[in-house]
Parts: sequence; structure tokens; C-alpha cells
Amino acid sequence: MRSLWRRTDWWPLVLCWALIGCTRSSPPEILVYHPPAKRVVKETTAPQTVSDVPPPAAVEQPPPPPPLEKKVVATQAAPVAEPLPEPKKEVRKEPTLLGSWRISEMAQKGQVMPMPEGMQMTLTFAEGGTVSMSMSGGPTPEGHVRQGTFSYADGQVTISLDRETKTGKCTFEGSDRVTLEFDEVRMVLTRV
Repeated sequence: MRSLWRRTDWWPLVLCWALIGCTRSSPPEILVYHPPAKRVVKETTAPQTVSDVPPPAAVEQPPPPPPLEKKVVATQAAPVAEPLPEPKKEVRKEPTLLGSWRISEMAQKGQVMPMPEGMQMTLTFAEGGTVSMSMSGGPTPEGHVRQGTFSYADGQVTISLDRETKTGKCTFEGSDRVTLEFDEVRMVLTRV
């Protein structure tokens, strides 16, 4: 028996299959839309005839009845609600120096100066521009108080203690922390 591939009588089938399978049919005919033509209607009038018959007389209609009276019923008006008050705008208070402050950090010429063990320094700013500085504990256990004046405006503070006056920059960090920077001294104060 001969193999299928060796046979030579199958080639017409392959050729026929190739011709039929590879040919494309022509594209379908695409119809083009044409709107319908407008209908023309001719108006015709009926011929008028002259007749001796008079037109029918108009029949009088009775007048329409008067409108019904509307009864007005007194109703209680709904209470007018008062407008709600505007929520109060929270006015942000500017931080103030008034009150007592503890010196928590101190530096001189850029070098941090730690407080002696047990020593506390407090600045108290009062109404009227007076300031008092108290030191207690550490090397002076009996304590020491110095009195003076101060003024504050536009981020600048001026403090006068014992005939010595210093003016510097005052920077608030919230309402409980402030930094005072003078020529050579920098102090960080926390509210007591």
C-alpha cells in the first residue's frame, strides 16, 4: 500500500481547496439611504353654489352661572421660626507674655548653659509692664528676686532689670512656650 504523501492523485483536491478557500467573495452591496420625497397636497376649494336658503340663525346661549363664592376659612398661621444665631467665630487670641514663665533652657554665645542642679529661675510678667525674676535653689538656696520693667510689641521685647536694659526677639511656639533672643543670650521659657 502506498503512503498518502506519495500518492500524486491528491494534488487536484488540494488545489481546489486552495482556490475555493482563498477566494474572497465580493463585498456586499451597501444600500444608500434616500429620504422619502415630500408629498405635495394641492388645496382645492369646493365650488360655491348660490342658494335661496338663508343661513341658520344663531341660537342664543343662556349666560353662564355666576362663580361660586369661596368661603374663607381662617387658619392659624404657622409660627415663623427665628433665624438661628450665627455660630460664634472663635477669635484666635494672640499669645501673651503676661503670667509666670520658667526658664527651661539657656544659652550664651551659642553654648548651652545647663541650670545648676535644683536651681529654678522664673520670670513673671504683670499688667502695667512690670517684671520680676526670681531664682531659687542650687548655689543660692535662700533665693533672690530682681524687679524691673518690660515692653512687648511686634515680636520685640525689651526687659530692664537693675539698670540693665536688653532688647531682643520674642518668638511664641503656641501659648505655653516662648523663646527670647538677646545679643548673646537665648532663653526658652515654658508657662508655669
